[in-house]
This record gives sequence, structure tokens and C-alpha cells, in this order.
Amino acid sequence: RHVYSIASNAHQDSTDISRMNPADSLFGWVGNGPNQAIMGRLVFEFAKFENPELSWYKVPYPYGEWHHDGSKWQQKTGSKASMLVIANNWRLFPHAPLAPVIEQIDSFKPDGVQAKYFRAMLPGSKARFTIRFWNLEMSELQRLIWCLELEQGLAHKMGNSRYLGFGSLKFSILPESYLIDWAQRYAGKSLNNWHIPVDVDLKTAQKTIENYSALKKALNAEHL
Repeated sequence: RHVYSIASNAHQDSTDISRMNPADSLFGWVGNGPNQAIMGRLVFEFAKFENPELSWYKVPYPYGEWHHDGSKWQQKTGSKASMLVIANNWRLFPHAPLAPVIEQIDSFKPDGVQAKYFRAMLPGSKARFTIRFWNLEMSELQRLIWCLELEQGLAHKMGNSRYLGFGSLKFSILPESYLIDWAQRYAGKSLNNWHIPVDVDLKTAQKTIENYSALKKALNAEHL
């Protein structure tokens, strides 16, 4: 939703059910007063990872003195964590390798109070999940596909300690994904008639993306 909000430039708050920004219109919205709520038009299934390899990590706090300049980490004493902000509204965490301050440990053995400890999935872990959606306009579908799959060299950032290099991941739409031709479906036709492959050209979808240059810069993962 965060990336979709940026890609649709949904910076204006929705005021009522007849005037919602593009992100609220797709993902759902709750306003004030009666008849001022609407459910989203897409559902994300829980993503279960397939036999992931896990490891414990120790992340000291504070960590704002560490900065990644696009090629290496540097420690700048007395500085604060840098933020990448798009259109003076949305914050994104650029992709980076793990900061030198991160310590991989054998097990959960806390030895200080100014640190957090967690298990993270190591690179190569994979998960599958399903997204169901309905009543999307073509521009919404194109934007949604772009925000999910992204272009070559781009990737998402999710989860804990993103600032220090965790949370880089890539989505791929599987070949068996499909749209439904409901007219053919209820006409009793075979699956071959009403299962339509998802075929959205990402270059064409670019035309629906606001803040495109900023997103390409923020989501660039080619250096990993």
C-alpha cells in the first residue's frame, strides 16, 4: 500500500466516500460518520515461507550514526539516521548490505539493554501467496502489477531493521496467475475460456506511475 500510494500520488487525505484518493479507493477506507467506510478491492493471502534458513541477529541502539552512501557504510559521529523522503511525504529505506554494526549470533543470548535481538530469514528464502482482486480499472491493474513485480533491478523493503540493510525482497508473478472472464465463467465454459493469463507490460504500466524517477532511485537494488 505504501508503494502504491507513492505510485498513485495519493498524498491528499480522503474526505468522504465520494472523494477518496487512489490508494484508499483500492485498499479500503474508514472515515468519520455513518456510511463513510468502504472495503478494499483486493485481498492478500498470508505468505508462508518454504523451509527458510534462519539466524539470530543483534542490532545495537542507537544506530543513526551509520550511513550508507550507495557503495559503503560510514560511521558519522553525532549524526542522525538519514531519511529518503519522496514528494515531502513518503519515507522509503534504500537497499543496502548489512551494516557493520550488525552482529550475527548463534542463539538468543542478550547481553545488553541497548540492543534488539531477532531471527531473520537468510537470503534465498522463498514464499508463495495469492492476491485476489476485483473491479479494477485497467490503470489500477497496471499500477498494482508494477508496484508488486517492479522492474528489473528494483526490489521491495519490508520488515524489521530496514534502515540497516534487512528486508530486501523481490516479488515475481507466477505463470499460473490469471484473470477471470466472468461472462464466460457463468456461461459454463471451460477453464481455458475464462482463465485469462495476467499479461501486463511493465513499460506500458510506467505511464500510470507517479513519482516514477524517485521510486526507481529509492527501490534500486542492483548493487546487492
